[in-house]
Amino acid sequence: MKKFYVTVNPHGGRQKGLRLLKQIRPFLESAGHQLDIHKTQSPGHARALAQQLNFNGFDGMIVIGGDGTMHEVLNGLLTRHDKRQLPIGLIPGGSGNSLMVDLGLADPLDAVKAIVMGHTRKFDVVELQHNLETPFAFNIIGWGLATDVGVQAEKWRWLGPARYTIASLFKVLRGVKPRPATLKLDNQEITDNFAFIIACNTRYTSKMKIAPKAKLNDGLVDVIVVRHGASRFKLLTLLNRIYDGTHVQDPLVEYYLTSRLSLIPQEDEILNIDGELGGSTPLELQVRPQAFEMFAPHVD
Repeated sequence: MKKFYVTVNPHGGRQKGLRLLKQIRPFLESAGHQLDIHKTQSPGHARALAQQLNFNGFDGMIVIGGDGTMHEVLNGLLTRHDKRQLPIGLIPGGSGNSLMVDLGLADPLDAVKAIVMGHTRKFDVVELQHNLETPFAFNIIGWGLATDVGVQAEKWRWLGPARYTIASLFKVLRGVKPRPATLKLDNQEITDNFAFIIACNTRYTSKMKIAPKAKLNDGLVDVIVVRHGASRFKLLTLLNRIYDGTHVQDPLVEYYLTSRLSLIPQEDEILNIDGELGGSTPLELQVRPQAFEMFAPHVD
């Protein structure tokens, strides 16, 4: 018999988390798994649970939620005083589920099968230093238009996953703000006006294949850069191609691989970190290779 903590948000997404728990619980218990269920009460509770729960005698931590919940749990896990870790089994219950799309586990039942099979893999995490905090990210760190879209999408949550596409169209049509900054990638330095910069650990952000070459365990982040000056029509064309990843073939898009990055803009602004808005520039990041473990098939 194996023991697992389960964290679930009973309130978000029209109680989708509770419905998923009811759906997957019989599969886990029939496989001989004992579940210790914790219902989160407020934002930040999932992080506190991952940081404070007693891991003695437990074999894993099952998380029912989306990228935001995963962000909380991962930050709690990586800031534990005892440095203990458990493999994470993520059951996708959010609107984007970027990480699980990358792993081919976007269907909750496939995610449960991965947990029951017991195969685990280690993945990279991105460590950030900004605004006197040092959080961790597993998906994206966005700045510029990427943050503007996130701010607008938060106002339109009632639209569901489509809000990101609609917010992108809205912001491009209203005009993209030029942002002067210096970007440093390992030993390379670029000073210019930028439209946006996104550092990606995953290929997908929601359903958008922003970084088609990204790997979760290569010790690098993929950085997509678009400088300011492109027409609205050109940016809309790129947006249309971002869902299949062909936007990176356009000369307007610069694609870099790096293990370290720093961004120093003339004006400090908030960031988009794993779909959550917070922190601020200036920003420094570095990759921590194979920093956490998940239940997932051994395929790339």
